[in-house]
Amino acid sequence: MRPHSFLPHFDRQRLILFTTFLLLALTQASPQDKHIVWMQGGHTNTIAAVLISPDNEYALSISENAKLWSLETGELIHIFRMAYGSTWAPPYQFSPDGKYLAFGDSTRVGLWSLLDRRVIRYYDGLRGLISCLAFSNSSEFIAAGGSDSAFIIWSINPNEKSKELRGRGMITQIQFVDADHLLISEGPDFKSEIWDIASDKILISSKGYNFGSSVISRDSSNRKSLICIPGKAAMGRIEIPGVDIYNAYTGKLIKHLSADKRDWSYRALTFSPDGSTMAIGERDILRIYDWRTEKVQLSISITGLRGPIHFSPNGKYVASESYSRGVCVCDAHTGKEVSHFGTTLILAFEFSADSRRIVCGTYDGEVLCYNVETSELILRITSNNARIAAIIPSHAGSKVAAVAENGILTVWDGSTGIPSWSNRGISMKTKCAAFSSNDAVLATINVDEEYNYENNQDLWQDSELDFYKADSGSAINVLPAPSGHIGSLEFMDDGKKVLAIDRDKNRFVFWDTSASDSPTYKQLNNFYGGFGISSTGRFQIQSDQDIGWVTVFVPFTDSVIVKFHAHNGFVRTISFADSDHFMVTSGQDDNTLKCWELPSGKLLKSLTIPTPTKDFWGGIMVGGVSSSGRYFAGGSRDGTISIWDLESGERIKSYTDIPLWVWSIAWSSNEEYIYSGTTDGSLFCWATGIHR
Repeated sequence: MRPHSFLPHFDRQRLILFTTFLLLALTQASPQDKHIVWMQGGHTNTIAAVLISPDNEYALSISENAKLWSLETGELIHIFRMAYGSTWAPPYQFSPDGKYLAFGDSTRVGLWSLLDRRVIRYYDGLRGLISCLAFSNSSEFIAAGGSDSAFIIWSINPNEKSKELRGRGMITQIQFVDADHLLISEGPDFKSEIWDIASDKILISSKGYNFGSSVISRDSSNRKSLICIPGKAAMGRIEIPGVDIYNAYTGKLIKHLSADKRDWSYRALTFSPDGSTMAIGERDILRIYDWRTEKVQLSISITGLRGPIHFSPNGKYVASESYSRGVCVCDAHTGKEVSHFGTTLILAFEFSADSRRIVCGTYDGEVLCYNVETSELILRITSNNARIAAIIPSHAGSKVAAVAENGILTVWDGSTGIPSWSNRGISMKTKCAAFSSNDAVLATINVDEEYNYENNQDLWQDSELDFYKADSGSAINVLPAPSGHIGSLEFMDDGKKVLAIDRDKNRFVFWDTSASDSPTYKQLNNFYGGFGISSTGRFQIQSDQDIGWVTVFVPFTDSVIVKFHAHNGFVRTISFADSDHFMVTSGQDDNTLKCWELPSGKLLKSLTIPTPTKDFWGGIMVGGVSSSGRYFAGGSRDGTISIWDLESGERIKSYTDIPLWVWSIAWSSNEEYIYSGTTDGSLFCWATGIHR
């Protein structure tokens, strides 16, 4: 039996908090979002940035998309996606008052209300892709710059006019400086500038090239300064000849810090919160300078320092990330290490506004929240790191199992979405799973998988059938399994037997759950294409190699009951109603849903699916019939999930909230919920509302 790991990072107190928060969210959510019961899942790619709202309620992780989380419970609130096919990473920013989240959406800016949990407004006017945006200090204005060298200032009040200014090239950074009047921008020539918005005049223009972002800070005399970093590219890294600090109102150069005597090799740079000092990362050393006297106050050794550097909002701590130790937190006044946490895979991190927590984003897509002083892992948001290949709800709906294409199995609480356990970390990969009829046991096919690069194929070895307690993930038993592409796992005869399909050798595989013997086999001579067995075991269905044909067999035999042409093109989905009186098929090319009587194969009804458009791009890719046989749910590549009433032929529900390719879909047994899995490894629970 292989050891496995669990994901129980939620104690009893956090479970109570999560349930309370979820109930409040559902009662306060807008009508648009009420059908989403819960959603879970991290990122499949590297997290490039992390933002925390000023009230410490929310965290935003930015990767292949941006995900908004509850920082207290880990609830996934919303997913912001880049335009399809785009590699442009749009900007995001919380408002200082904590009410809004602004985000770039191609050539416009969206304003998300954190209270209403929905987009309340879009701002148009820019002609190029939005590259940066910022809120004013009062949260009354939003400024955004684009690739067409223009930047626009909008008022939160939609009745007030916007103002457009134009620079010399693409805007790469934008910030309000003070009183909503002064603005910083950087163009493609890497020069930093301060503009007087009222007069459209440039007050400051930095000399030389600016590699990296400029930083604004308030100094000890309560005035604001702009720090510019002229530099040059040398041997694949950036060397700094010096740092210029300007008065942001007059444009006067206050201080030039020469690097000639210090041998700086730029890693990161930032001001302390009060502006009296600044921290500079230099190879393996973090130095804190009094920039007025140019004296080094502290030199902190951090092996493998690579940035970024952040002061805590209260100025008590300074932290940086290193290759060797993850995030290192030090006392900003003594230099003494306070804590270090995470792994060497952390790329982005941010202090919470109360300076008590740090949220980190990792290379493998996890979001981690730590206590600054104790290094305790408070919250961990993990992902399957791959597309959800299959969703298996338990019969009573208390659990939902999800199998990802990378072989990770995760079991979730069906009502709250809290992860119960996972086999993450075991050496074998899960290929399929099934709950027993009483939901007490979860069976899985686990394999050791290797890849043959010469023949471009997977090599499956040491397959086994594992049994776990569904509630805890504790191992119960293990039985030998044949090597090969084993799939379609299910319990039979009230749990006494388990059935699977060996697609490599065209045969059924049977296990006796009360014995430890090797499985028995039933060979099929005409095994090909898609496959399915009805819930009562009366019919065995296969979609033929001949495009569009479906064959109905007597189960576990080669005896054909009926064969008919179902669709003009590939048969995308085949599913049974629990009564086995009919089945439903969907076609990829002819955009139809068809209901067929069994065992005659008579066509009962044909429904036309809306032609793939912006609202339903790509037609039905996955789908299934509900337990009563009356409803069909289908998912498409643009994220649309639709429900059809098979009796009336109408599409009665359509959900477009999550713009991610629907890779798998399943109904709960009571038809109250639909579970969908996406290409980024997220799992969603939708309330159908069809019995209300």
